[in-house]
Amino acid sequence: MTVQLLALAIEPGKNPVTLITCTPYGVNTHRLLVRGHRIPYSPIEDKGAVPIFEVQIPLQYLIPCVTLIALLIAWKLYKRHRARAESRAKHSSTSAKNNVQNDAGNNKD
Repeated sequence: MTVQLLALAIEPGKNPVTLITCTPYGVNTHRLLVRGHRIPYSPIEDKGAVPIFEVQIPLQYLIPCVTLIALLIAWKLYKRHRARAESRAKHSSTSAKNNVQNDAGNNKD
């Protein structure tokens, strides 16, 4: 056990970083140590870097999302169309009844 912990010991004159991770996923019976060392920062190299905003969405996620949004919009438009058609039908049937009643009242004279 102490031999394994020596990998995490502080080394004089060095500033390493150690990432400890567990594997296999869900079981976590083993530990992996990933060691790294710092490198000097160079602002000259940073000048060539251009910030880019780029979103890459895999098609396997993009297509179902776009399809779902299109179906929701179509469903909403269908409901609106159906409600307007029912409203028109109701209004026209009411108008037709009023016209029939008016005609019946006019025919009595």
